[in-house]
Amino acid sequence: MSYHIVAINGSSRPDAHNARLLQAIARRYDSHTFDLYLDLSDLPLYLADQESVLINDRVIQLRDSIHKADAILISTPEYIHNIPAILKNALEWLTQSGEMNNKRTLPITYTPHEPRGKRALTSMEQSLIALNTQIISSLQLYQNELIIEEDLEMSGSFSVELLDAAMTTLIS
Repeated sequence: MSYHIVAINGSSRPDAHNARLLQAIARRYDSHTFDLYLDLSDLPLYLADQESVLINDRVIQLRDSIHKADAILISTPEYIHNIPAILKNALEWLTQSGEMNNKRTLPITYTPHEPRGKRALTSMEQSLIALNTQIISSLQLYQNELIIEEDLEMSGSFSVELLDAAMTTLIS
């Protein structure tokens, strides 16, 4: 069975490591359909009392894509012991509309090395719980252990095995 997966890059840099990780995952699991959201910078700042005024086509597209998805994959770095503001803003756009409700979700932190990522993962999990998602697993991956090659192949056997197990759980 082919799944429709929305993959969201939590980094403020659309060409950064987390974006490449999501591209590599989409390549590795190419029997599934991926909607890649590598750049969230075109989402307006979420202001709850002005949501109806500020909503734009990109917000509508993100909400629609998530609504149609079978699963959600989010990969983020850690900025000052938390998730980046750009990812928090995107999640806030999904608060009132309910698209994340009961969605199978795999949160990942992809950071240079341990211990970075732990606090961001905890923060992201708390936000996903508030959105009523089904967190099926979570991963802390490290750039010094999981290498993304130029051709988007992944190396680092233990990390790739962890990712494979998490993805199997996400799509089962």
